[in-house]
Amino acid sequence: MPRRKKEENMTYEERIQDIDRRIAQCKETVSQLRSQRRQLEKERDEEAMQRIYAYIRSSDMSPAQFLDLLQEQDTQDTAGEEKTETSLNP
Repeated sequence: MPRRKKEENMTYEERIQDIDRRIAQCKETVSQLRSQRRQLEKERDEEAMQRIYAYIRSSDMSPAQFLDLLQEQDTQDTAGEEKTETSLNP
């Protein structure tokens, strides 16, 4: 592989091309890192789903019962927030 010219011996076009090449390399690195991140997030979410499913099975609830319980708690939490907000306003 030929050695790179010293920057002071390069023309403006060569410098620009060198910078463009380095930018392209960085973009490829960013793309690869984003792909790795998506894969890790997917694996993390799959693991969490397995833990949730294991919890549901050990609690002797059906998935539908568990969902109903979550929705009921969400409704209660939302109603509690509304009461807090209205009680703060005279």
